[in-house]
Amino acid sequence: MPGQGVCSMFSFGRAAGAADGALALALPADVIVEEVAPQKWQNFFRELLQIPKEVDFDSREIAAKLLPASRPFLERKKDHNTGDALLLACWKILNPMVAPSRLLGEKPKRARRRPRAD
Repeated sequence: MPGQGVCSMFSFGRAAGAADGALALALPADVIVEEVAPQKWQNFFRELLQIPKEVDFDSREIAAKLLPASRPFLERKKDHNTGDALLLACWKILNPMVAPSRLLGEKPKRARRRPRAD
């Protein structure tokens, strides 16, 4: 993160590591944790709801549109993280390409290596 001091970046790294460790301890061993870039799931919802690139991505508004029962939890501006969390969960459910094969009852397939072009 540009413009941040060394001390604050170190603190962020420690907090992120603590969160990863707590998550690893809390979840069963067979649960797969997947990190996804915001652009990936935001673009999914842009295409799904036909939101142009020029329009700002408002996760609270989009989550309230997809999940009307969640509207009371998304009224304040500082609820944007709640909107992000709801959209991430919806993205995981709606996007079958990212569903882990174990959750579908299938055995995981091994990735095949591409032959090297020398």
